[in-house]
Amino acid sequence: MDIGDNDVEGCIGVNPPSVDTACVQAGRARIARNLPLIARRLQAAAGPRTAVIGITDYDQFLALWNDGAEGRVVARRSVRVIGSLNKLMRGVYRAEGVQVAEAGRLFATEDLTTMRTLPKFGRVPLAVERICRWTWACSDPPIGHDDRAKPSGYAVIAQAVLDRMRAPEPG
Repeated sequence: MDIGDNDVEGCIGVNPPSVDTACVQAGRARIARNLPLIARRLQAAAGPRTAVIGITDYDQFLALWNDGAEGRVVARRSVRVIGSLNKLMRGVYRAEGVQVAEAGRLFATEDLTTMRTLPKFGRVPLAVERICRWTWACSDPPIGHDDRAKPSGYAVIAQAVLDRMRAPEPG
């Protein structure tokens, strides 16, 4: 399950780069209220022999890193916002008995220190390189900033789920 991130992601603006803190707080409150209920309903519908796995989020707003100084400020703030979102969702999932697939970690969402070379953008943090390589977030018009994963990104997300299925969390 990948539910709740839109409640917070809509609070981060791309043009111009911005973070609405009050909106983030309200979104987190909605997630804290709604996600436990959704998790319980999904588990009840799936039945006891079906694994329900929650997916942590990657940070599409790392693409703003490539938009100059103002974009980098918002990209750094987005890492904290998405990190906090993932922590909240991870806690809810575990409290409700839902296993957690760490897609955000596979995307290196919080790694702004390991540098990589990205065609067209030069030296960027690993987190930025992966978001640009595995999603459409760094695309030129007419696509523009699109948070959906490319096939390679969906493969990474699927791998996170498969990894969790192979090594379930302790009961």
